Amino acid sequence: MHASLQTVRDRLTANYGRRRRNAAPDGFAALVCALLGEDAASPRAAQVLENLQAAGVADARGLCEASLEELIEWIEPAGNARKRAERLRRLARFVVERYAGDVQTMLAAGAETLRGELLGLSGIGAETADSILLFAAGRPSFIVDLAVHRVLKRHGWIEFDADGESIKEYVESGLDRDAERLAEFHDLLALVGREHCRKTPVCEGCPLEELLPEGGPLEPE
Repeated sequence: MHASLQTVRDRLTANYGRRRRNAAPDGFAALVCALLGEDAASPRAAQVLENLQAAGVADARGLCEASLEELIEWIEPAGNARKRAERLRRLARFVVERYAGDVQTMLAAGAETLRGELLGLSGIGAETADSILLFAAGRPSFIVDLAVHRVLKRHGWIEFDADGESIKEYVESGLDRDAERLAEFHDLLALVGREHCRKTPVCEGCPLEELLPEGGPLEPE
């Protein structure tokens, strides 16, 4: 394990405690939450799932049969509803066409194969694909989002020109390839991103402040 990532994880868990995502009630709900980027117990995800349940939508075929306007209405609590509704509809059609509508069969597919298939869908980028793999399928596929970019690059742990795939490989090779630990590490970095590593960093009080290079957070030249 890379010493820097070990130290980062230790400091974050010491400060924030262990992070555990709440399990979704089934594979379909887990897939919806992963696409929304939400914990199943978050108020926004819970309301979306409640809306789907009230509408009698409990599988991919149900999503395909719904109109786009209905999907937008149901997803509204999660924000960015139209864009997310369009993604959810594409994903549902993919599940129906490729896996006969069986979400569990899709989630049980080989990780590399499934990731490649998801990335081939319009509007599904690496962040969303890895969210589905990690949080819905329980595969050790690290999610690289804006917070991850900022924290790792500002501390000098990875070059500023590193792309998402390079960062993903760096983290996965530096931490145990365990889905639960990678999920926890992602969510801890997300906390740092919200509280400290913003567009303009607020380093005072950050649990990673002492790990900054001399002179403070790095910025691209």
